Amino acid sequence: MVDLCETTIVVYHKNKEKKRIENVAKLRIDNNTITYSTILGEKARIAGVRVEEIDFIGHKVLVKTA
Repeated sequence: MVDLCETTIVVYHKNKEKKRIENVAKLRIDNNTITYSTILGEKARIAGVRVEEIDFIGHKVLVKTA
């Protein structure tokens, strides 16, 4: 069995989970903007956030609104 290395982006706003993006295959951080693409080829941007924590074992990237 192959264990894929995709991750989940969890966006917090005012200490509450606002959004969850799953199956993220690629992630780019540029100042306060995250650009990502999923394993299905979907691409999007999240502006006005900062990376709070990256959990490699749990496959999560926690971001908060800046």
